[in-house]
Amino acid sequence: MTTTDVPWDAAERYACFRDALFSDLGREEPPEFPGLGPTPSEMEMQSLWFEGAFGDVFETTCGKRIAVADFGVWNSAAGPDFTDGAVEIDGEVIRGDIELDPDVRDWERHQHGSNPDFNRVRLHVFWREPETKRAYTRTEDHREVVQVRLAPAMLESGRRPRAGLASARLGRCSMPLKGMDPERVRSLIESAAQHRLQRKSERLHRWVSRHGREQAVWQALSETMGYRG
Repeated sequence: MTTTDVPWDAAERYACFRDALFSDLGREEPPEFPGLGPTPSEMEMQSLWFEGAFGDVFETTCGKRIAVADFGVWNSAAGPDFTDGAVEIDGEVIRGDIELDPDVRDWERHQHGSNPDFNRVRLHVFWREPETKRAYTRTEDHREVVQVRLAPAMLESGRRPRAGLASARLGRCSMPLKGMDPERVRSLIESAAQHRLQRKSERLHRWVSRHGREQAVWQALSETMGYRG
């Protein structure tokens, strides 16, 4: 089945049904990033970043447009978080590494500025910064690194994790489903499956466009085998 074979209208109707049920979750104390709480882990943010859930075009802290042409290789060893990536600034594509930190000041706290292993970093991404004082990112050879601050609004609508969901207890869907006849319940479940297929398809296409077909297949295969992290 191809993406053109899927009846998206049914999937969209299911999405409206789901959103109506869960639209009020977390209104009293909205988290900084939906579903991740006020202090998301660095691994969670790295995963979303590498997947491209925040997009690939940003505005730097200096107001310039920057596009990520290549998210690079996710590095689990010492050194920058992503190596051999590429960013486009002012029409020029620059290859190098990308570093993600919860706080912009972590660059100096972790002594990246005096570590030659971080001299190839071209982009410093973070999601917290001091309110009163600007923090700059500079390498050991005194080169300024472009900064991008992530915000909840950057997360693509289809990739926002949902707060308050728990499969171990009776959920909100139980009440509206309880009064439906079996045929309508079956139709709703099929629509939910179509909605999930649509999201998976969009996600895979996003992986292909940002990491290439081979890497996308490798990531999808690894996730299927249980290596999601």
